[in-house]
Amino acid sequence: MVMPSYSKSKFFCGIDLHKDNMFVCLIDNTGKIIFHKRIPARYSELKAVIGFYLKDCVIGIESTYNYYWLQDACQADNVTFLLGHALYMGIGNYKQKDDDKDSFRIAELLKNGNFPVAYAFPPELRELRDLLRERLKYVRCRASLYCRFKGKVDQYFGYLEKFDGSLIRSYAKREEFINSLKSPSLKLIFSHLHHYIFFFDQGIESLEKDIWKKMVTDYPLSMKILNSIPGIGDILSMSILLEIGKLDRFDSVQNFSSYCRVVNPARNSNNKRVDNKNCKSGNVYLKWAFSQGACLLIRNSPQIKIMFNKKVSAKGKRVALATMKHKLAVAVYNMLNKKTMFDINLFVKSMS
Repeated sequence: MVMPSYSKSKFFCGIDLHKDNMFVCLIDNTGKIIFHKRIPARYSELKAVIGFYLKDCVIGIESTYNYYWLQDACQADNVTFLLGHALYMGIGNYKQKDDDKDSFRIAELLKNGNFPVAYAFPPELRELRDLLRERLKYVRCRASLYCRFKGKVDQYFGYLEKFDGSLIRSYAKREEFINSLKSPSLKLIFSHLHHYIFFFDQGIESLEKDIWKKMVTDYPLSMKILNSIPGIGDILSMSILLEIGKLDRFDSVQNFSSYCRVVNPARNSNNKRVDNKNCKSGNVYLKWAFSQGACLLIRNSPQIKIMFNKKVSAKGKRVALATMKHKLAVAVYNMLNKKTMFDINLFVKSMS
């Protein structure tokens, strides 16, 4: 067994990170504990207690919501930083659990070369990715406001054709409807909903423009490649690229498909299904992007729609959609890897 390069360091630091403090365990390559104590969650505090050892030290933490600042500080100080996969870190836990045992266990995993390394996004990509994720949250908030506006219309006036389907998104239609109301209380209800929707419209549009400018400047070829897929626009292209990060972090298209959650994680024993674990292991945003992309691809390409309908007749709609998502993910991986545009004939051939 080839030991990973990080296990050849002289010192190993396991950190159990919390919001306002962190339990630090520093050991050497013989397993001797050098420092084992809780300190405030600041890099200056960490450097004050183990700064002498940082030159030849590996720092490892379990993936938490608040690790960004520590990653950035370590990279700025040229200290090796490793992020632990939260799921696999839980395997082989001690019977008793507390912060000092967790930090010591992380340090031991680093020393023994068994630390389950997760991908820590580069700061420049991570910030842009988080900005796009914020945009998705705003879109969902706006969608809930649409539902509340439409629900109030149905509640007080029944079905109105002017607000059927996507017509409720029209600023002018909503404004015209509010001006026609006679009840001051109703006018106030709908006015507030209308203004909140408009507020989110402006915020979402502004975010999209800022992210798009950055993406077409830094990744023009990748954006062009993904935009060549029928139905895949700028938003889905940006989502896919920013959630992938660096494509070379995936050893194969199989690993990429698994990460995108477009393959079935079969868990069988003696020709029987054991359980449904690992169904949510992977990136939920990429799963959403490829689910949306598959539906848009079917809608915008008559040739692919014919092939999809054949799959529906043979296997059912659920299996056909799952196959479409998987094939789209494989196509995106190969296109970005080989830097080629979408070939509809090749895609149809892969579906047959």
